[in-house]
Amino acid sequence: MNSKAIRIVVVDDHALFRAGLIHLLDQMPDLQVIGEAANGKEGLKVVTAEKPNLVLLDVEMPILDGVATVTELRKISDCKILMLAISKRQEDLIGAIQAGADGYLLKNAEPGELHKSIQRAMSGQAALSPGVTAQVMAARDSSLRSE
Repeated sequence: MNSKAIRIVVVDDHALFRAGLIHLLDQMPDLQVIGEAANGKEGLKVVTAEKPNLVLLDVEMPILDGVATVTELRKISDCKILMLAISKRQEDLIGAIQAGADGYLLKNAEPGELHKSIQRAMSGQAALSPGVTAQVMAARDSSLRSE
């Protein structure tokens, strides 16, 4: 394995999706999946043990949801966090970003878009699906108007 590979933990409560995502990531030579978890609570344990560069994190999970997990991750790690979601709900999106997520990618993204989003997050750039960018900007504009 490439010693400069981005070390990733995948946290998603859907086992089939998680397995498929890990298989996809394993096909990308600059990425290395080093752990996985089925919920946020398990994810925190894996991140503490494995110290990844990046966590791919589902928004809607049992036990500890994605937004709450981001909040807890920020207390224990400086890894990058990229949310993976079906949801375009503004409260999920804005909640994740406000909690400290580095990006928000819809699960219907193409594999190339996922790879680019990981690269963007790792380089400190915003990693947002085109389908949610307008919502982020609208929330920002609303916030600016209320100040």
